[in-house]
Amino acid sequence: MAGGTGANSPLVDDLARAVHAGDWPTARAIGEYLCVDVTVAAYVSAS
Repeated sequence: MAGGTGANSPLVDDLARAVHAGDWPTARAIGEYLCVDVTVAAYVSAS
């Protein structure tokens, strides 16, 4: 299982790796193939 998606698939694992690496073109392409929207929120520390 990848990234808390609740899905078990090599494509889901590829999607999780692409998001983790910041490879947005790949993440978008895989997301389109899987028919999912990819949204990532960034956390910025208030330091």
